[in-house]
Amino acid sequence: MMKGWGLFWLGLALLCSVHAEPECTGDDSQMEGTWHVIGAGSNGFHISIVKDVTKMVTASMSFPEEGKLKVTSNFPLQNGCKIIEMEFEKMDDGMYYHFSEVGKKTIEIVRTDCEDYAIVIVKIEKDGKASTILILFSKNREVSPEIKQHFTAVGERQGLMSDQIVFFSPEGVLG
Repeated sequence: MMKGWGLFWLGLALLCSVHAEPECTGDDSQMEGTWHVIGAGSNGFHISIVKDVTKMVTASMSFPEEGKLKVTSNFPLQNGCKIIEMEFEKMDDGMYYHFSEVGKKTIEIVRTDCEDYAIVIVKIEKDGKASTILILFSKNREVSPEIKQHFTAVGERQGLMSDQIVFFSPEGVLG
């Protein structure tokens, strides 16, 4: 069960922010659709969860009403897969958040074109402990080597070691 929820938060926490670099017009609907998790990294327990995943995870984003973001994801669990839906709310700072028992999440999109890929950092704080999660999302099953290199460099700047960063095979997609 821990693996499913860990992946759930890993994917959803990262998809919940739709603000990005100037390449985007600021129109949230640009982020609608299905996204693949191409790579992930973490200095917390999250990396041990994703290292066991053999299939690429997908998540779909939609905006059912003003100020709301709905994310639907398929995640592998020990006994199969589970469809998980969550709604996020847009706050005064323009970011989308979902507050829960998992802790306070601070989300930053490091680089994106709002159409094909997004590199996202999530800082999670709970009970005085902090962890960093880094995710590479793509509308396609693969990204260029340059984007992967940039993703790895962002991870290193966040203090992640090479064994704390993984890339998933485009061959098997769950979702």
